[in-house]
Amino acid sequence: MNMVSFIVIYARDLEKSLQFYTALGLSFKQEQHGAGPKHHSCQMGGAGVGDIPV
Repeated sequence: MNMVSFIVIYARDLEKSLQFYTALGLSFKQEQHGAGPKHHSCQMGGAGVGDIPV
């Protein structure tokens, strides 16, 4: 059986996106990998969710 392991949410307004998904019960932490963009991610069951700026 195939499973989703990571979901990426691209957002123009990271703050609004973060507020929306936090209101749904997700708990995000800020991350940055090397010189990449600052973004937020969380674990939801066995999958990761990432909030990336557009």
